[in-house]
Amino acid sequence: MTRKKKKKLSAQQMAICHNCSLSISWRENHVVRPEVWAAAGMLPSDGHLHRACLETRLRRKLELADILVMYVGENSEGIKMRVLDLEAYLEFNDAMGY
Repeated sequence: MTRKKKKKLSAQQMAICHNCSLSISWRENHVVRPEVWAAAGMLPSDGHLHRACLETRLRRKLELADILVMYVGENSEGIKMRVLDLEAYLEFNDAMGY
């Protein structure tokens, strides 16, 4: 059995896409509702997907209602994310054991 060599990520990158194996930047980062993730055939532990890869798996465009947390920008203080549904996000975190 051969092991996949882990790619090193730069400061602008946060993960590797589970679907296409390319790096994902913070600008592409979203947290979607668990039912959307499951509809894409993903388990909670499966990692990350580019938005385009997620939409391909879903066979539709991602809608704002699908998203719990999204990237909104960055400045000298760091990366800014917006929580769109706090209650659902907290439930998601509890379910994930965070």
